[in-house]
Amino acid sequence: MHPEYERIEEQASALTRQIHDLANQNVTDGRLLEHYRRSIAEEIGATDTDQATKTLEEAYREAGVVLPELVKKRLDDVKLFHHALVLGRRDFLSSEIERLEREVARRKQEIIELDEHRASLMQVLETHGALAEYNRLQALRQEAQNKLAEVGRRIKQLKELDQGRSQLKIDLETLRQKTQQDLEDRSSSKENAISLFNANSEALYDAPGNLIIEVGKNGYHFEVEIQRTGATGIENMKVFCYDLTLTQLWTEKPNHPGLLLHDSPMFDGVDERQKAAAWARAKTESERLGFQYICMVNTDDIPEKNVMGGLDMHDSKFVRAVLTDQPDGCLLGVRF
Repeated sequence: MHPEYERIEEQASALTRQIHDLANQNVTDGRLLEHYRRSIAEEIGATDTDQATKTLEEAYREAGVVLPELVKKRLDDVKLFHHALVLGRRDFLSSEIERLEREVARRKQEIIELDEHRASLMQVLETHGALAEYNRLQALRQEAQNKLAEVGRRIKQLKELDQGRSQLKIDLETLRQKTQQDLEDRSSSKENAISLFNANSEALYDAPGNLIIEVGKNGYHFEVEIQRTGATGIENMKVFCYDLTLTQLWTEKPNHPGLLLHDSPMFDGVDERQKAAAWARAKTESERLGFQYICMVNTDDIPEKNVMGGLDMHDSKFVRAVLTDQPDGCLLGVRF
């Protein structure tokens, strides 16, 4: 037995712990390096503000709109700010990558030196009856290597997941482009829908609204606008005009529902004149296109005759059912 066996054994154990700590730090910094490298690649591949500004100016020029000098100056300020921000970000990432690479390389060299020192100590222990301890340390070393291999496998999986996400972004962009092309191919149908919506909203407010159809990141995006300051129930009338537009478009198809139904909440809070205009528009279009319009409304919500114009909502040819709290006023046996 070596006279300093215990001291050498403690040194070997301390070296093993130190090597493990350095290896763990390298794994952590390795992950951070991968993150920084991906980040700097994304910075390099970011959209060029010069091209974006040029595209914006060309779009306004094609639309016949001259950008004011103040707007151009603000665009230039944004461009300069973006350049400075990107350059600063790249410099930071580059310096961090260099620092981490130096640290990882330094630790690798230190691990080599420590491992050589530990090997010399283990040789002394082995030759002086410490073979069992050596085998135990070898087992610990093998366990650490297995854990390191598991970490490597997980890192590989994370990389594959990141690549899958990148491919998904590409697929989504391809789908968005196809959807955009599909919308352009259906430009005549789009313009027809916009024209119908404008006519419907103009019948209610003496001013055309806007039906906006565009392609967003999640596919088709529909939005309606009716500029009517002070009008009550405007949001409900947006829905009314949109529903009526869909029904008008459906009637052009060989197979369609053949009816449009609105419950009484559709007209809650709506100005009496807009109610009358909406019902008159629905009557005109249903007769013109041959679909049925069904509206459920409380009798006390129907405007006076002088507001309704020539439309008599109490006329028997328009009334199909009257529901009351009487036994004979039930629908399908349900009392309201």
